[in-house]
Amino acid sequence: MKRIGSIIFINMVLFAAGTLSLANAAPANIWASVQFSKSEVMAGEPLMATITVYTSTWFTTPPQFNEIQVPEAIMVEYPQRTGSTMKKIGNKSYPAIEKKYVVYPFRVGRNSLPSLTIVVESPDEGDYRGKRRVVASPERAFSVLAPPEGTEGETWLTASSLTARNEWDKSLEQLSQGDVLQRRITIRAEGSLAALIPPLDPPAGDFGKTYSRQASLENIQSQTGFTGTRTENWTYLMEAAGDFTIPAITVRWFNYRTDQQMTTEIPGYEINVAENQEQAFLLTMQDSLQALLEAGLDIPGEHFQWMGLNWWQLTIVILTILGLGVFIYRWLRRYSSKRRTKKLEALDSEETLYRKFVDAGREGDPRKVMAALFQWYDRFRKPGDPPGLKDWMLRVGDDRLSGSYQQLERMVFVGENPREWQGNEMMHRIGEIRKRKVKTSSQVHIRRLTELNPVVPLTGTDK
Repeated sequence: MKRIGSIIFINMVLFAAGTLSLANAAPANIWASVQFSKSEVMAGEPLMATITVYTSTWFTTPPQFNEIQVPEAIMVEYPQRTGSTMKKIGNKSYPAIEKKYVVYPFRVGRNSLPSLTIVVESPDEGDYRGKRRVVASPERAFSVLAPPEGTEGETWLTASSLTARNEWDKSLEQLSQGDVLQRRITIRAEGSLAALIPPLDPPAGDFGKTYSRQASLENIQSQTGFTGTRTENWTYLMEAAGDFTIPAITVRWFNYRTDQQMTTEIPGYEINVAENQEQAFLLTMQDSLQALLEAGLDIPGEHFQWMGLNWWQLTIVILTILGLGVFIYRWLRRYSSKRRTKKLEALDSEETLYRKFVDAGREGDPRKVMAALFQWYDRFRKPGDPPGLKDWMLRVGDDRLSGSYQQLERMVFVGENPREWQGNEMMHRIGEIRKRKVKTSSQVHIRRLTELNPVVPLTGTDK
């Protein structure tokens, strides 16, 4: 009996000692740090930001990094760059988890990566049960350098390498009036995003008209960074005959690896546009008859009769028929050209691009939704609107719209697949904003017309 009492007493002492030890256990030392790949970058140059969270024990669950955004910059998360490691500080090694971001700043001057809140579960010293802790990374500043003097900001582009590919849908040999050429130019910039590649202006030519379709944007993610691709689509209508030059296209960019300003050129083309055979035949016939009348060569006498018409009456009838034929031919050409122009303009209109965005949203493909959204906004925005889609959403001030767009960004660039993506909410809110802007534009237009044509009230007159 005494032995049993001794055993119970010893167990109680051990339990009390263990409880006291756990009660006095020191909390785990947890902190976060921020590192940049460079302390200063050029405007548009990618800056790699690494946020690391440490613990003196271990992580029982993966840390949760909250959303973060650098002002006046495009920031993309690197999902495959998130991983656990061991960091040795002094004589001790600490478990650590890193998350990497790529920042593309476009505001010159001082900028900073804001503090990031991180939720961590880690046991205290000497314990095994994870405790929830919240830590914050320090704010870290960096410098953004201005482009070299003489560089236009709207055409500024930074990349580690750049290539340009030019494609035609047909040979440039044996062209004639009325021919239509389709041209595609693809700019591929490594180390940049597609949205940062400036649009190209189609070179003007005396051969006819040039029509631009909406450019297509694509981002490719690799182990070392992003590669942006912008594809321009142009249509040339050959209206004039003769020898012409399609001017060369020059793309200026800055190589941030070598700190050199580079130039990539798409060469020009010499073309010959022949006269349309049918039109040349009609004009030749008209010129021949006119020359015959003016020169008086082989002019029939007054005795000539054909269907009751003498030679000069018949000549007038023939010239009238030829003139009418030329008029009808030219009218048909203009009508066909106008129809083609309206069709091209309809394909590039804001309303058509908005319908494409809605259709892409219904399909549910994040990449198609992102591409269609960029194309629509590029046509929708008016003078005074921000060039960046994210800046425009911040100006609108719709938190739900910004939230659904951030989800879409993670789906496209990170590969995340949220179960409850608010795609319908984003399309609905963009549709409401679009309706309000169209209505406002109509009201402004009516007000301007009223100012130009004021309504003067009728007043009575004395009889």
